[in-house]
Amino acid sequence: MIDQSDGVGAQAVQIVGDSEFLANGLAHQLRVLSEVTSVNLAVRVLCYDNPRTGEVKTVSESLTVQEVGDGCSPNQGFGHNHNFLFGTWPSSPSVILLNPDCLPVHGSIESLVRKFEEDSTIGIVEARQWPFEHPKHRDPVTGDTSWASGFFCLLSGPMMNAIGGFDPSYNMYLEDVDLSWTAWQSGFRVVYEPLAVGRHFTQSLFPRRDLLNVEQEMSLRNFLSIAYKFFGRQGFMRAYAMAEKQVSSEVLADATEGAKNDVIPYMRVANRRRHPMVGFSDVLIFEGLRK
Repeated sequence: MIDQSDGVGAQAVQIVGDSEFLANGLAHQLRVLSEVTSVNLAVRVLCYDNPRTGEVKTVSESLTVQEVGDGCSPNQGFGHNHNFLFGTWPSSPSVILLNPDCLPVHGSIESLVRKFEEDSTIGIVEARQWPFEHPKHRDPVTGDTSWASGFFCLLSGPMMNAIGGFDPSYNMYLEDVDLSWTAWQSGFRVVYEPLAVGRHFTQSLFPRRDLLNVEQEMSLRNFLSIAYKFFGRQGFMRAYAMAEKQVSSEVLADATEGAKNDVIPYMRVANRRRHPMVGFSDVLIFEGLRK
């Protein structure tokens, strides 16, 4: 729960969206939040295309919401936006990230918090994504996972302060993988909690096969970037060779140029310490390497 010195006294939840979401989706998401948990929630929403700071509004006896703005337009990216929101309550023991297209099921908030409170070394607790989950390693006993999706997860406040939050240079996609790997390398655990479930209504569930959509294009660019950041030139070349087998030369050329020009020069260089939970086995498949 949030430190009382923050004047909140409830579990911090942060959501990033645009003005259309505020007008059409936020009220429904807040109503669902108030119905599915017994935990007192303090929600802060960053509307990146309509920056402003609003009064704290009471949605129910257990939920308050405040719209905040950072004065930046257009969208500065997932990592930047959540770093900014986290900066509005930096002494919070934990904060829950919730995508605007995600609706938690009953008891999920409690499950995230309980898992977090089991072990002081836990840095991230990831919820189960419904209807489709990411293909990746999960330890069936401990819950340890090679990375956690940012769609619906709990982040440790001490971890965020220790590692400096998200690397904003990715802008969109794979910044959650980067955060997870940095957490592992910094001594924090990243765990999966199947009892916490988020219904994720992503628009990319059924992509057109004839188009390289924004998610695919930026994910490929950032895949090359994260390989370089954590594994150097050798890792970049390994990632490039994998991508060569799966995408056209034109697409790969665009992704490579984007990585080299738009992302890699601005990345905070990873310490590149070896860790058994940090690695990749295929394009956009980030696996733990434990035997």
